[in-house]
Amino acid sequence: MMLEPKDIEVSAMAMALAVEVESRDDDADWIGEAWSKDHIVEQLRTLPAIAAYANDKRTATLTFGETDHHTEIVDITVGVTAHVGSNGAVACLEFDLTCHQAARWLSQATGETPSALEGAAAELPPKRVRT
Repeated sequence: MMLEPKDIEVSAMAMALAVEVESRDDDADWIGEAWSKDHIVEQLRTLPAIAAYANDKRTATLTFGETDHHTEIVDITVGVTAHVGSNGAVACLEFDLTCHQAARWLSQATGETPSALEGAAAELPPKRVRT
């Protein structure tokens, strides 16, 4: 169950994430993606300073304004995806809290420790996979 979102400051985390994505030597991995690496880095750098934070203990989201129902999901880094609207703007960032790297990124914005974020996810029963 997702708790009611609360507004948090995310600009430092978003800038650090942009630097990390830009610094990777993975340009070939972006060929064929809907959005270029340069575009995503620029979007991360220009995200609003405040995001609506929601956490269901398995996944956390940072939402920036109105969400576009037609988003493209782009892998940003391990455990972190961006939902990019048809206008090219990042509508939200999603963090897989079962992934240490994603919890570490999120902790930069929330002030919670990565282990606390991961611990909450570990207490949940395994996610059912539909077959």
